[in-house]
Amino acid sequence: MGFKHAYLLPIVFCLLMPVTFVITYTSAVLNENVKPVFPYISDTGNWTPESCIFALLLTIGAIVQEVLTELFT
Repeated sequence: MGFKHAYLLPIVFCLLMPVTFVITYTSAVLNENVKPVFPYISDTGNWTPESCIFALLLTIGAIVQEVLTELFT
């Protein structure tokens, strides 16, 4: 049993990680939690709205990665 659109999963994974970092960076800068000049990725996910978004999107990325591993190995 194959998935008809399984080819989209690597694309979703490759787009999800940069989008995660951009969303948390933008949120952290707008909330003035970090300075806008090259903060560490982990610094952008230290405070409440950013940390929830950061954790949620990384968890979704991990699930997509697991599905990729199971499908293509």
